[in-house]
Amino acid sequence: MPKGDLSVNRRFFKRYAPMLILPLLLIALACTSGDSAPTPEVSTPTSEVSAPAPEAKVSPVLNVVTTIYPVTYFAERVGGDRTTVESLIKAGVDAHDFEPTPSDIIKISNADVLVYNHPAFESWVADAVSTSASESLIVVKAADLPEDIEFKDAHGHAHGDEHGDEHGDEHGDEHGDEHGDE
Repeated sequence: MPKGDLSVNRRFFKRYAPMLILPLLLIALACTSGDSAPTPEVSTPTSEVSAPAPEAKVSPVLNVVTTIYPVTYFAERVGGDRTTVESLIKAGVDAHDFEPTPSDIIKISNADVLVYNHPAFESWVADAVSTSASESLIVVKAADLPEDIEFKDAHGHAHGDEHGDEHGDEHGDEHGDEHGDE
């Protein structure tokens, strides 16, 4: 793979992946917000009448389980403090050969969202999801990104275009010799 193609893919992932996964995380947050039971009101006798304190809206924290570190890193950055993110595959373990333990299946069952890379890379994910007891688990395949996107930078040309000497030293000595020889 040419070196330029790799940098375009990284730029694409950094720019557009958050926009693609963020709606899924927000949908998952919205789905979990109605699960909590209403809190009963408790009245306490007071001698003074005071205005009620405004209720603070507390959003639930989304429990996200990921597979490999790049996906974990991404999920942590997208979810911020509204998520807890846990990676199933620890550093140094090959994702191709990974076999989830019963403890990993429980983590998947308790998760709101499972984010993984691709079934060709993590073939065990489908079996782990079907084995888990969760019926509301949202499964996100991070590799599902649009393919034919042309990137343009601030100059309006696509990345990978040949620039030639477009930004070369064509200015000559525009500033002149302001110090002069006196």
